[in-house]
Amino acid sequence: LGPGMQTFVNLMVWIVLYGSLLSYIIGICDSAQPFIQGTFFEQRWALAGAACLIVLPLCFLDQKYLSFSSGAAIIVNLYLMILVGVEFFDRLDRDNLPHSICEFGLAKGSVTMASTMMQSVIIQMCVLPMYKELENRSPSKFGRILLMAFSTLAVLFIFLSVAGYVAFGPTV
Repeated sequence: LGPGMQTFVNLMVWIVLYGSLLSYIIGICDSAQPFIQGTFFEQRWALAGAACLIVLPLCFLDQKYLSFSSGAAIIVNLYLMILVGVEFFDRLDRDNLPHSICEFGLAKGSVTMASTMMQSVIIQMCVLPMYKELENRSPSKFGRILLMAFSTLAVLFIFLSVAGYVAFGPTV
């Protein structure tokens, strides 16, 4: 389709990545609000700027130096899944689950959930470096690894979203 399509696709990837990274910064700011009240960072621009300055250098690191953050992310996600699972089963045991949930899944926050899910699987910029690091690499081997990884992610995120929604209800 020519160089025009290549330019268009690159532009779209940059726009999607910008939106995703912007939403990460918004998430950092929103999550930190309860802990920074009464400080200089209570001003949203100051906290967003500090978050950008902390995260920006990580964008230029080689993947082998980012394994610590991947390990920490796995531990945090496992902790959250255990926490939500325990809360779900505790509320189920006490018959204290919300009764106003929508089984079809069209509730307040559905768009946010879809956006969050997209952020968790956005790896376009990582595919080539990951393929480069793969031992005895081949496209079919890489495809099998991606299928296994995304299937596992799908099961984990389905469990987390269903358990969280059923345990806490649509008002969260």
